[in-house]
Amino acid sequence: RTQNGISGGFTVSGWIKADTSANSTWGQIAMKAQNASPTNGWLFETIGTGNLISLNQTYSTTNLNRDTSAAFSDTVWTHVTLTASASANANWVRLYSNGTELSYGATIDGEGTASDDSAHPFTSACDQVATSPNCFDGTIDELRVSNTARSPYWVKAEYQTMNDTMNIFGSEEIYGSGAFSYS
Repeated sequence: RTQNGISGGFTVSGWIKADTSANSTWGQIAMKAQNASPTNGWLFETIGTGNLISLNQTYSTTNLNRDTSAAFSDTVWTHVTLTASASANANWVRLYSNGTELSYGATIDGEGTASDDSAHPFTSACDQVATSPNCFDGTIDELRVSNTARSPYWVKAEYQTMNDTMNIFGSEEIYGSGAFSYS
């Protein structure tokens, strides 16, 4: 499949903070598609009032879809990550919140040929093409896109690094007070 004009997997991550859980339909986090359906591409979004996360990818016969069954908290900053490999198998799509993989609800494998999104711009927060866009009701920060499907360890480390919990330091050692004494 082709995303961002490349063949293979990809990762999208960033911080989101919903203003309310009032995203009654969908709230776009990032997409590379003709519109928010999506047509000819992929769409990473929040869905419904439960603040679930979803990926939709267009295929010629059946579109790939992967939804989470666990909601993220609204009105607080949440680090979300999508990793997708170059496969029509929806089980190769992983969705994370704060470095932890979420549980899944709807899962539909893609069938047929994956659409080529190379003619469409990458957009975030709001589909600028649709007549009634599906805008994310809140704030998106530090959105990152890479052309590889990152591992669960990488996703966890990215979250911990950005959340200042990766490296924990102890108290300062004072010369002569520890196990080592120089005389």
